[in-house]
Amino acid sequence: MQRRNQQTVANLVVASKCASRHRLSVRIRRGELVRIHHGYYLETAYLMSLKHPWEQAEAVAVARIVACSQTRRNGVIIGLASAVLHGLAYFGSLDRIDIAFAPRKGSLRHVDLEEVWVNGRRIAPPGRLVIHRSKYVNRCCTIHGVRVLELDQAIISTALLNSVEVGFVTMCEGMARLSNYSRHTMDVSRIETEQVRKMLGECLDSTEVLPGKCRRARWVISHADSACESVAEERLLCILRRSGVQGTQTQYLVGHPSGKYYLDIGIPELLLAIEVDGMVKYRDRNALGQVLFDEQQRELNLRRMGWCVVRFRWHELDDPDQVVRKISEEVQYFGRELRIDPNRGFSA
Repeated sequence: MQRRNQQTVANLVVASKCASRHRLSVRIRRGELVRIHHGYYLETAYLMSLKHPWEQAEAVAVARIVACSQTRRNGVIIGLASAVLHGLAYFGSLDRIDIAFAPRKGSLRHVDLEEVWVNGRRIAPPGRLVIHRSKYVNRCCTIHGVRVLELDQAIISTALLNSVEVGFVTMCEGMARLSNYSRHTMDVSRIETEQVRKMLGECLDSTEVLPGKCRRARWVISHADSACESVAEERLLCILRRSGVQGTQTQYLVGHPSGKYYLDIGIPELLLAIEVDGMVKYRDRNALGQVLFDEQQRELNLRRMGWCVVRFRWHELDDPDQVVRKISEEVQYFGRELRIDPNRGFSA
């Protein structure tokens, strides 16, 4: 969800303590407000104006974050929720919200978030507010009135608190933002990315976390890549590098008389092009025919140049073992061999 849309959602969150009790009850009975958290509501009309279920679920997630931060003003939103508020694309569920408070005595009590229904249809599943203690909550900024970690800390905390795949996607997105990545200045962007990688590693070193989580986050920082241009590419790269596949290069440039081709992921020594189509690519029905034609022409030209092309759809990324198996079988068909070093991968 774009930052301006997040701001719209934040403005449409209604707190019961800030509204007339009578007026609020009338609007709830009319169905004009939907409850998202105890004492907090979201405008139903806006929610229903969103075309896709995933857009509605994202709006509820942002509204929940705003509501949870307002009920716990001394806390700072961390993890994936903080990265999302920074406007980063993400993979994973926003049903969980992590919030941190400065260290002090006392027990931590997590809070369950109820599911959201509108007109008999479930818009968002149940969620949970998870509370942490951290001495780094002073490194924060304010977005849409919500206190969140600064961007570098936000992506590190996401890698610490979530799965490898979720953390990897967020790390790629964050590195691209911090390094001002641009395909038009690829060489400079890669140098700046390495500087960002070093900075993030130093930030992780100064963070007190359990060794297992630190190892996972360090692997994510070491293997993430700012050149990926979609969540699908980031998921695919994570699968390949986590499996120990060697020689992968993102946005690898191949020259052709008809123009330049940037491969999603290339392994030049094998003349192997690995392409992936995300959820957004075929969403525009009006342009679908041209998209498919360009895709087929590009693939045909690459094959004529001797490249082996393996293409994946979004749903295929849910089975990492099958992804690697499909690539390996394809290159073997052309008499080549995929190099896999299990010691270079990551298992948790």
